Amino acid sequence: MPIRKYANARVTTRDSDYSVSDYSVSSVYTETTNNIHSNSTVIHTDSVYTDTVLQQPSDSVSPTLTKTLTRMHPRYKEGKAKRQNDPLSWRIEKILRRLRPMLSTENFIEVSQEFTMSDPMQRVALADKLEKWLESTLGG
Repeated sequence: MPIRKYANARVTTRDSDYSVSDYSVSSVYTETTNNIHSNSTVIHTDSVYTDTVLQQPSDSVSPTLTKTLTRMHPRYKEGKAKRQNDPLSWRIEKILRRLRPMLSTENFIEVSQEFTMSDPMQRVALADKLEKWLESTLGG
């Protein structure tokens, strides 16, 4: 038996007192309205049509849920913090990650050494040039 957290806590068992209501899909009910001016009874008939197309809740919830779960992921948070702390090194890492499959080993080493040997202003200029080239080559 689990330890109770509160004095009035229930034992964790299946709901044995669960019951299904007698509500049917097509029901008729009456509504009595008592106003100062009139006393009226209205009869309502509700019916559900199966051929009606309803919007699924997942259609409207999915983008919001996906966005929230993405932003809660530890890797996303780590990448965001890295980008905010040092934007230039983040840009260079992104460029090198995209260039690696396109270049041979020697050419990749040459480009990465060019980044490490240059001063920050030259790195910015080289990063701009390579980003424009990647955008025109890969389209994004």
